Amino acid sequence: MAPPKSRTFTTPSIWTRYHRDEQQHLFDDSACPVRKFTMSYMRFRVPVSSTKDKADYSPKKGLFSGIQMAVDKSIVERKYSSKNMQSKKNESFHWIERTIDVSKDDDRIAKGKMGIFTSSVVWEKTANVLLECLKAPDETHRMIVSIPRASVAGLLQLADIINWYNDQKLGGWVNIHAEVDEMMPVPTILLEATSTSSSKTSVDITSQVVSSTNQLSKDQVIQGTQSWVKRVLVQLGICPFTKSVTKSGQGLGDMGVPVGRIAYHCSHTKINEIPILMADTWKAILEMIEKGPSGKDGISSILLSAPEYDHDFPLWAGPIFAMLEANVSAASAEPLIGIVCFHPQYKTPNGKSWPGFGQMHSLPRLRKWLQEENEILSSSFKDEDVAAGGAYQRRTPFATINVLRAEQLEAAEGRRSTSSLYAKNIQVLHEYGYNRLQQEIEQEGI
Repeated sequence: MAPPKSRTFTTPSIWTRYHRDEQQHLFDDSACPVRKFTMSYMRFRVPVSSTKDKADYSPKKGLFSGIQMAVDKSIVERKYSSKNMQSKKNESFHWIERTIDVSKDDDRIAKGKMGIFTSSVVWEKTANVLLECLKAPDETHRMIVSIPRASVAGLLQLADIINWYNDQKLGGWVNIHAEVDEMMPVPTILLEATSTSSSKTSVDITSQVVSSTNQLSKDQVIQGTQSWVKRVLVQLGICPFTKSVTKSGQGLGDMGVPVGRIAYHCSHTKINEIPILMADTWKAILEMIEKGPSGKDGISSILLSAPEYDHDFPLWAGPIFAMLEANVSAASAEPLIGIVCFHPQYKTPNGKSWPGFGQMHSLPRLRKWLQEENEILSSSFKDEDVAAGGAYQRRTPFATINVLRAEQLEAAEGRRSTSSLYAKNIQVLHEYGYNRLQQEIEQEGI
């Protein structure tokens, strides 16, 4: 595995400059009231390979299958335990077989499930190699991970996402490099973490951001999130398909969508340890898919809060959601899940730039919907009122990743009128009071 190129970080990247400018705007809104609730979104594209494969996701049984698996494993082990490897001290090999059941699924769903399993494994190991490097920064740390019956194309795209993250200089003084060994008989990815030689003088944008956790426990974070769900989604009726703090999907049963549990998670990963956040997210998604949508343990949706990111909305809505969206595609998981962006500093896209990730709607679109649904009300609302009504539908006590089942999203879109729902929500939130909403969000986030 070729070592990653050395990066000194002495020249700010495009992301660094954008981040610096947007962070300044977040705290300098006095000149233009509308800017309190709107912003321009820079589009972050994660370039991934377009390779296609014909992976077989069906379970293999019988003596021959077991023998072939053992032969394949020995081939990989021989290569990565040979004397050609430079170092063994901080190097480990992992053979991880699928644990998720796809025996009753068609190829499309099976591929998505396997992609989610693969994503969970790869990000877990990427997080592990990052943590090892943080503990021993003067050494190079490597992991070789083989995942039988994974998609090579999906694995290549996962490697592209990891390398893109590294190229954006988001990891402080740790470089992470990923490479797929396409010569192996089973899909195999190599992960490597090293510290930069100029860690003391490098530009680390994350050091400019204030920590937001105040040592909150996992239970306190989840309680704050649940308080917001009860107050905004349930009591104010902002989400018509969430009728309680514990379950969602109500009112969609006749469309084949069962009521399921809301799974609350908390990730205390630091702001320059995004691979750990990704590992926590894909672990939660894998659990949701494994447990199914119904029954005692069935999960309808996920709310994963990450308090360390509370003061950095440009990072949250930019690179992090770019990686999540790219990963959903790499995993071929579109038939299974969709992701939505929430944040304490959420701002409505101003309509002059790319509209953003995670089901975001721009100010012009919200104004159009309000005009169509209630022309008199729309004429009495300033742009600031409309933008605020859009923003407070997505402002939560903590930076939050919402994962929904694709069938629930599809059914909800079919059942509701998006324009009338958003218009109604803007009116409800305006009558409730934006200052009151802000105060309650801040109290829930303490």
